[in-house]
Amino acid sequence: ECADLIRGDRDKALAAMIADCPLVEGYLSEAKRVTSGPYGEVRVRKDYSYLSDNFWSPGLTLVGDAVGFIDPLFSRGV
Repeated sequence: ECADLIRGDRDKALAAMIADCPLVEGYLSEAKRVTSGPYGEVRVRKDYSYLSDNFWSPGLTLVGDAVGFIDPLFSRGV
């Protein structure tokens, strides 16, 4: 169900997933989503492992899995 949602309109998929989780919806209730510039697009990762090229820019810091993630089941040397 979620995969089909994401394959369609990613903006609508994000909104629907946020609406499905009252805790997250509450945390984001006063947030304003960036909709333009390099961070305005809703992106979907296909691969499990990834690492961001930039960890920060003025006014923005990536933390946790936003920076990178190595899947312990499918990665070598972990």
